[in-house]
Amino acid sequence: AREAARRSSCKNNLKQLGLAVHNYNSTFGMLPPVYVIDPNVGDDEGHWTWSGFIAPYVELGTVYNSFDVGNTPASYAFGRNISAMQQTYAVFRCPSDTGPQKHTDAGYTIDYFDSSGSRTSNVGVALTNYVASNNNAYHRANKASNYKDGTTGGTGAFWGNSNCRIRDITDGLSNTILMGERAYQIPGNKMIAGMLFAVRDNLGQGPSCANCTGNTAANQGLLSVSGTTHFGINPTSTSDQANGGYSSLHTGGAQFLMGDGRVQFLSENIDNSIAVGGVVDSTFERLASIQDGDVIGEY
Repeated sequence: AREAARRSSCKNNLKQLGLAVHNYNSTFGMLPPVYVIDPNVGDDEGHWTWSGFIAPYVELGTVYNSFDVGNTPASYAFGRNISAMQQTYAVFRCPSDTGPQKHTDAGYTIDYFDSSGSRTSNVGVALTNYVASNNNAYHRANKASNYKDGTTGGTGAFWGNSNCRIRDITDGLSNTILMGERAYQIPGNKMIAGMLFAVRDNLGQGPSCANCTGNTAANQGLLSVSGTTHFGINPTSTSDQANGGYSSLHTGGAQFLMGDGRVQFLSENIDNSIAVGGVVDSTFERLASIQDGDVIGEY
């Protein structure tokens, strides 16, 4: 009974995030960017993410204003508001998850500057259990040029500096995933959930990820704030890139926010071409792609 209540609360969180995304779209004419790559700050400094941009729409307007999201560089906002950047916010956390309040793995950190300009390196931000939909193959920073092939770019609604509009989702909102769950840790794969509000954009030049087996790039940037279908739901793969998938501690699958605001529980056994090229040719991949044009059957 308690897990049923936690799962229901998680579902309500995703519904709130969906409403926030649509309210953001109503204001700005596009979905929030997955994260904004700020060319004026170092890669290992903070870059604002989708969760920061929608904060006012989930009753975190005071937090949003104190950070000055989108104007003040995230690392400077972090230095002035350390406790707020590391705090647990219920709407961004699945109550079934057992992860800590903030990231402690060096690979999931950013640098920050205090009011005097003094720099502190590799400090953890808060966790989120919800990540935006990026691709069906490995993570891609750019938008897909061919929505039937995830190797050409992100086939989902979110990519680096993304500006996806509702009208760009031609497969239909009810047929398209916007966000999904990611647990802090599941058996066989050491996922570390997502990073809240800010992320480093370091693509392999940052500190080694303790939960990664080799490629430090796997824990940087897009992977920390968005997901792909490449390894399925609740993957057992120990590949570093598999950390960027979807997972939950709800038995048998995970919950996903669809474009129409509906929350759907998807089975970990959903039809999915796991680790096979970048072609969109399975149910899970079609749900993640915004313009593949394929008919989705029952799932």
